[in-house]
Amino acid sequence: MYTFEQQLSKLCNLYQNYKLSSVSTIKIGGCAKYYAQVHSIKQLRKIIILCSAYNVKYYVIGNASNILFSDNGFDGVIISLKGLNKVRVNKNRITAHAGAFLGNVAYIAKNNGLSGLEWSVGIPATIGGAVAANAGAFNGDISKVLSCVCAMDINTCKLKKFNNLEYLGKYHKSLFTKNYNYVIIYAVFNLTKTSVKLIQQKTLQVILKRQQMQKVGYPSLGSVFSKLTNGVSPAFYIEQSGLKGKTIGDAQVSKVHSGYIVNIGNATFDDVLCLIKFIQNKIKKDWGVALTPEIIIIGD
Repeated sequence: MYTFEQQLSKLCNLYQNYKLSSVSTIKIGGCAKYYAQVHSIKQLRKIIILCSAYNVKYYVIGNASNILFSDNGFDGVIISLKGLNKVRVNKNRITAHAGAFLGNVAYIAKNNGLSGLEWSVGIPATIGGAVAANAGAFNGDISKVLSCVCAMDINTCKLKKFNNLEYLGKYHKSLFTKNYNYVIIYAVFNLTKTSVKLIQQKTLQVILKRQQMQKVGYPSLGSVFSKLTNGVSPAFYIEQSGLKGKTIGDAQVSKVHSGYIVNIGNATFDDVLCLIKFIQNKIKKDWGVALTPEIIIIGD
């Protein structure tokens, strides 16, 4: 009888003791016992069924641009969906699979004269992660252009479609934000036909804004805390409390964008967690405001 490892290796491109610091955009994390690359829905389904049968924990990722991994690694299977990246254009609609990069989808939209994703240029996320978080910037977000989402129920491994109303998109919140029973497979975007030249102009404006506001110069996970219901950016409170540049170990509140925590050298998982906690306590004391991390923390 084949072992779990032997069966898993037959299903996908499999790596053992894979450094998660090479995956996460903040360059922190120990080793995953197994790192599996999938290229089809069939592969994903079989791996989930196999892990469930052997009671092996797993976690599905895209670009891991908002995931902080523990330095202790992950004692299970990290499943990468980057290979599940097909993009299809049909009139004013784009269907993009979970592993497709959001920026690439925006580029394809531009080349087809489809407007609505210009705000996303420069966001280092895959479609799956962007849709799950309802990513947004510069007055745009996923929910404003989303037609429907297809996701896999990990309990049944069956696919289910959700329309925009069921998706319940709010800034950095969606049906999938805290519901880990689903893995996003693809999303369909309803865009607006317009001139390529106009889209190029909007895209350039976004690029320039990002260079001015978000070019932090060090590895990061983007905005650490969720936007507040009062409409005030967490970065405002952090900066007003004098925390810009605050450093614990090699984790630092960015001197460029105070909503970011950056790795200025060899920051550890604990460095980042301690800095997050310090920020939360300081903002609560100074402003009576509770900050909630929007990044995903996988570890102790």
